[in-house]
Amino acid sequence: MRLKLVLISVLLIALLISTASGEEYSADYWFDKANDSYSNKFFDIALQQIDLSLDLNQTNDRAWNMKGRILNALQDYDNAILCYDKAFELNSSYSMPLNNIGVALSNLGREDEAIEYYDKAIEIDPSNELAWNNKGTYLQDLGKYNESMYCYDKAIEVNPKYATSYSNKGGLFCELGQYYEAINWYDKAIELNPENSYAWFNKGGAFHALGRYGEAIGYFDKALEIDFNNKYAWNSKGAALHKLVRYDESLACYEQALIIDPNDSKAWLNKGNVLNDLGRYSEAIQCYDKSIELNPQYADAWYNKGNALLKLNNYADAIECYNEVIDIDPLYVSAWINKGNSYYWLNNYYEAINCYDRALEIDPTSQHARENRNTALQCLNEDIFGSTSSGASSSIGGGKYLGNTNTKIYHYTSCTWAKKIAAEHQIWFQSAEEANAYGYRPCQKCNPP
Repeated sequence: MRLKLVLISVLLIALLISTASGEEYSADYWFDKANDSYSNKFFDIALQQIDLSLDLNQTNDRAWNMKGRILNALQDYDNAILCYDKAFELNSSYSMPLNNIGVALSNLGREDEAIEYYDKAIEIDPSNELAWNNKGTYLQDLGKYNESMYCYDKAIEVNPKYATSYSNKGGLFCELGQYYEAINWYDKAIELNPENSYAWFNKGGAFHALGRYGEAIGYFDKALEIDFNNKYAWNSKGAALHKLVRYDESLACYEQALIIDPNDSKAWLNKGNVLNDLGRYSEAIQCYDKSIELNPQYADAWYNKGNALLKLNNYADAIECYNEVIDIDPLYVSAWINKGNSYYWLNNYYEAINCYDRALEIDPTSQHARENRNTALQCLNEDIFGSTSSGASSSIGGGKYLGNTNTKIYHYTSCTWAKKIAAEHQIWFQSAEEANAYGYRPCQKCNPP
C-alpha cells in the first residue's frame, strides 16, 4: 500500500511540474489527463486532475460527469451523485449524467430509483446504449426476461459495436438454460473486444453449466490472462477443478480469490466445500464460519456447516445450523432432511419423522425423505413394540463411513470412490464393526479399518 501511494505521488508531481506551457495548463488539458488516468485505473490521480480542470472551468458539464465517474469508481457513491446532478444542471440535454446516477443508486442498493434515471436518460437520448443496457440488467435481475432482451437489443441496435450488451444478452440466455445460444453471444462480444475479461469468464461459465469443465477452465484462464484480479474467474475455475476432483488446484484458486477479496463469502464457502470433500471437516467449518460472519443470511453456508458437523457426529450443533437455514429459507428441503437425520442419530425418531414429513410436504417426490422416514418409523416401532429390525438403521445419511449397496464395499467419506456412489445406493455406518456386521468389506483404495 505504501509503495502504491508513493507511486501515485510521484506520478502526480511529474504531471504538476510539466515544463510545457499554454494548452497544457488549460481546463481541457487536465480533463484529458484525468480521462487517461481513469482509463488506466489510477483513480486517485484522476480525481486530483479533474479537480484541477474544474478549478479552471466550473461550467464544464462533462468534467462534472467525469468527476462523478471517478468518485463512483472510488465507491463514493453519494458524492458521485452530487457531481452528476451538477453536470445535468449545467446541461439538461446531456443524458449521460442521468444514466450514471442510476448506476450509483444501483451500487447503493436503490434499484427501484435507479430504473427511473435510466428511463429519464433514454427519454432525453434514445440512442444512449449505456442506459438501455443498464435498464436491461435491472429487468433481468427481476426475471423480466422478455423486457430485458428488448433493452439489450435496443442497445445493440443503437451501437452494434457495444460488446457489453452482447455479453449481457449471453448472460440472459444462460439464466434461461440456453447455454449454446449464450456461447454464441459471448463469442460476438469477444470478437468485438477480445480484451474483455468478463466475456471470456462468462463463456467459461456457460461451458461449466454444460458439464464441460476442462473447456471451461481454459476460458477462465483466458479471462485471468487479461485480468489476473478477476476474483469471479478464480472462483469459477476453482469450482470447475472441484468438479474434476482436482482438490489441491481448486483450493489454490479459492485462496487466490480470497487474496484479491478477503471478504468474499462465496469464496470462503467454496473453500470449505473442498476441505469438506477432503474429509478435513474442522477446517471446513472454519471456512463456513468465516462465510457466515461475512453474510449471516447465507443459507448454504449454514447448511454446509451443519453437514460437516453431522460428519463429525456433532448432531446437536448440526441441528442448530439446520435451524438457521430453515429460518432463512423455510423451503430448504435438504436442511429438513438432514435435520431429521441428526435427530435420527440422537435416537429421537419422533422428531426425525416430523422433519421428514415437513420435507415431503415441500417436495413429495423426495426419495431420500421418504426412505429415511420409513427407517425412522421402523426404529420408533421397535422402541415402542420391541419388533425386530429388518434393515440397517445406518441407511440414514451421516456417519463415519459410506457404503455402496451394490458393491457391498464401505469407504472413508473422503475417498474418490465414495463420492461416486449414487444417492440411492448410499448406506452410512458409524463404525467398521457395524459395516462388517452388515456384510460390507473395506475399500482397497482408501483402506478403512
